[in-house]
Amino acid sequence: MLALLDDGVEVDAALDAVVHSTTYIQYRQLGLIDAYGRTGLYPGSAQYSAASPQPKEDIASRQATCSTMNRFQRK
Repeated sequence: MLALLDDGVEVDAALDAVVHSTTYIQYRQLGLIDAYGRTGLYPGSAQYSAASPQPKEDIASRQATCSTMNRFQRK
């Protein structure tokens, strides 16, 4: 993406080029900002975004894992 920006390609066009040429792009999250502060984002359709709700069992599992790890770190 940076090479595209260096060649003068706009942020959105650079993201589109990468999205359309990358295998399994749905599992990726891409963010891009150019030297002028213009930004672009590709969230990936198979990714959870920070704003999207996650399944309750997934959150519970993560909490249990964190709790277990915290016990080992305190020793």
